[in-house]
Amino acid sequence: MREAIVTEDYVDIDVCYGDYDGHETRKSYEVAFFVSGDEDPIDRHYYKTEEFAKNAASLFERGLYYIGQYGGVEFEEC
Repeated sequence: MREAIVTEDYVDIDVCYGDYDGHETRKSYEVAFFVSGDEDPIDRHYYKTEEFAKNAASLFERGLYYIGQYGGVEFEEC
């Protein structure tokens, strides 16, 4: 069984606009991918919108993913 958990988080992003050099805090969505029986996720992805995060979780839970060359969760490009 596969499970993907979506959590909302806030991250600091470095920005530089003209004379302004600092950071902004933005909302981000983390998706942790779990396979049955595993306590730790096999991978984590971060998305800018809740819609994309929920879509990735749905694809994973339906089995529409593969494990990439470096062991991470990958999705087919449309």
